[in-house]
Amino acid sequence: MPHNPEQQASFVEQVEQVEQIGQIHLEPMKLVGLSVTVAFENVDMGRIDAVRQQFFIRRNEIQGILHPDRYWSPWFSAEGVFTYFFCMEVADLLEIPEGMIGFTIPAHTYAKLHYDGPRPMNPDPYAVIGEYQREQGLAALKRALPLEAYSFAEWQQEGRIVFDVYVPLRTG
Repeated sequence: MPHNPEQQASFVEQVEQVEQIGQIHLEPMKLVGLSVTVAFENVDMGRIDAVRQQFFIRRNEIQGILHPDRYWSPWFSAEGVFTYFFCMEVADLLEIPEGMIGFTIPAHTYAKLHYDGPRPMNPDPYAVIGEYQREQGLAALKRALPLEAYSFAEWQQEGRIVFDVYVPLRTG
């Protein structure tokens, strides 16, 4: 435990930011939205933010939205590139707007963490989930997509970010 009062306050804040961690099973989800791929070298956050803004503007084109108050951001990375999606959960994949992608996330059990803290994130929610997995003897399901869920109303405030992180777990 830190002895410096400033460090201790920071530690307490970090615990409060990630206090909601556990496991949850999610049924299959049909998602429709936009994606952006960037290189890890010189990550272009402006490009990611531009696609997010385009998604915010175009989300009303998506038919059959199940939860209009939140969006999902699955992602994956491979050797030097990172792909991030901005999606709405829908009832079916019959109509996909021009330039968007529609796909199904299979049912999985996830380690879930609620993060409400500073941006840039401290502590890193993925590092916290990694520690939780180690403590619980759990392993990530390697080829499945991690998910992030955001409320349109509160996803980002001045200097803060609020979202849920879901990391798929190997079961059985």
